[in-house]
Amino acid sequence: MIALLLACACAVTPTLPHVCLGSSRESIESLEGVLRRIEKTVTAVDGRLRAQPMLGCPSDTSIAISLLNAEPMTAYVEYGKTPCVYSCSTDAVSADFDTAAISTGEILIAGLSPDTEYFYRIMCRTEADSDFCEAARGRFHTQRTRGSEFTFTIQADSHMNEVFRGRSVKRARLYNQTLENVLADLPDFHIDMGDFAGIEWYMGGKARTLRQASERYLLQRIFLGRISTSVPFYLVIGNHEGEQGWRRARKSDDLEVIGTLSRKALIPNPSPDGFYTGSTEEMDCCGLRENYFAWEWGDALLVVLDPFWNTMKMPHAAGGYEASLDAWDWSLGIEQYQWLYDTLHGSDATWKFVFSHHVTGGHRYNGDILSPYGRGGIVVAKYKVAGQPSYEWGGEDSTGNFVFEEKRPGWDHGPVHDMMAREGVDIFFHGHDHVYVYEKLDGIVYQECPQPSNVSDPDGFYRPDLYRGVKVENSGHLRVAVSPDSVRVEYVRSVLSEDEPCGENAPGARNRHVSHSYTLIK
Repeated sequence: MIALLLACACAVTPTLPHVCLGSSRESIESLEGVLRRIEKTVTAVDGRLRAQPMLGCPSDTSIAISLLNAEPMTAYVEYGKTPCVYSCSTDAVSADFDTAAISTGEILIAGLSPDTEYFYRIMCRTEADSDFCEAARGRFHTQRTRGSEFTFTIQADSHMNEVFRGRSVKRARLYNQTLENVLADLPDFHIDMGDFAGIEWYMGGKARTLRQASERYLLQRIFLGRISTSVPFYLVIGNHEGEQGWRRARKSDDLEVIGTLSRKALIPNPSPDGFYTGSTEEMDCCGLRENYFAWEWGDALLVVLDPFWNTMKMPHAAGGYEASLDAWDWSLGIEQYQWLYDTLHGSDATWKFVFSHHVTGGHRYNGDILSPYGRGGIVVAKYKVAGQPSYEWGGEDSTGNFVFEEKRPGWDHGPVHDMMAREGVDIFFHGHDHVYVYEKLDGIVYQECPQPSNVSDPDGFYRPDLYRGVKVENSGHLRVAVSPDSVRVEYVRSVLSEDEPCGENAPGARNRHVSHSYTLIK
């Protein structure tokens, strides 16, 4: 990866290695084949780039722009506070290119004004160009100050690995429709709840090389080009990203390494820098993890968790490892747990939102066999809801006895749910179960997020015995509008034109219809 640090006074960091790609023999469709099959659903891009630029890590005074160049080039950024009037320009910086790698660059524009909308364009010149040409343009907003209103959006479990396995083009078209709907909301940023790239896949098609892993992230970058030039992006890690602790515990398995390398090369997640807090753990192979992090925006604190990296034994019976079948093995790890407490307790933000692919615990029913796969919301958060054990999340065993202190000695702030309730968390957003479900427990909304591209199973993994709330079928995204005294969450449906109801009063959802919503007030 080439890291380019650009501002009005340009500074260049030392060049880092490219992500080198190995050969692939997996019997799944090639990236080129996928793109030919879905070419009408992806965003057109300047030939100098592999995909549209992606905004990431916005702060009060800066923003990162991730570039994927398709050939050697020189680039600079023009930007300003008025559309098409670019009053500031970075210095030009050269970006190398390697045919054996996905060449990436990260541009950091610094020295910006807080709570301000900016417009920018990226100017590039290749060896074949006589002058600089515009390669992309977009907009962004720096951190909102307290008292400001803003909107952000959420998607979950896009599972684009299905596209690599030759599944229906309709899934790609529906995903594209969701992203069009997101763009129409003009959000300050967009959060993906995981199961994003499909590095791990239990039913065949696991990435076996860095090339395969990187191409799966690249496919997502190509789709997200619909929004990525104007909507900063954050990724919550899911189980199918393959970055699990039980893999790093086995030297013969390097999926977590190629998953981390490809994610970090193509997705600009935050690392601790004074504006963001998060994991300070570094890997010999990959540097800082960038797997959990938090920041404030307007009157909200947003906290992203990772329930996988510190889960050192595979709890569930899927994925090729010996299963412990013990949901207590799901864990945030004491460092992340303590960081979560410090982050929540140390913030006086009016609104507090927590994001995780799933709880540390949970269940998956398979006939009469109970395999702890992280399914469920409030039913698996506290025993009092439905008589289910709650493990690290709620601290209770299968009989309802509170055993948290025995199972987690030295974890002084109580189970995760109890901590969140005590520290004023308003909404816990989670994915994994592929369906919209709204629930509430002890003052916390448990919001299971819908899929953006589900054309075959509208109820996902919903089971009445695992949920106690409002369920709405797929597909779509969440729109969250935040103000100083209220938060409104809306489920915006995604429907292809051929699937919309024919008559005005015919049953069924229409594209951009709000199928469910609620408002929190303080």
